[in-house]
Amino acid sequence: MSLVLLFAGQGVQHPDMLGWLDGHPRAAPTLARMAARLGADWRLRLGDADWATGNRVAQCLLTGIAVAAWEALAPRLPAPNAYSWPCRRKS
Repeated sequence: MSLVLLFAGQGVQHPDMLGWLDGHPRAAPTLARMAARLGADWRLRLGDADWATGNRVAQCLLTGIAVAAWEALAPRLPAPNAYSWPCRRKS
């Protein structure tokens, strides 16, 4: 059996995206770093398309959300055969 995780690309970000991560303890450090860069109100600001789709915001946002989702899901998934930084397999 194979498992693939795909995360949203630029242009599909919205205020309700992956809200389940907000309360997940394993995602909290990454979301905190993302909020430090984008502002604590980053989720509310996703309603502003000009702000949310600007490359400076979108790249940080989508990378941060993907990493936070991986961190939250990883304990329940098989170890990856292939991965890229920053999703390193822990020994």
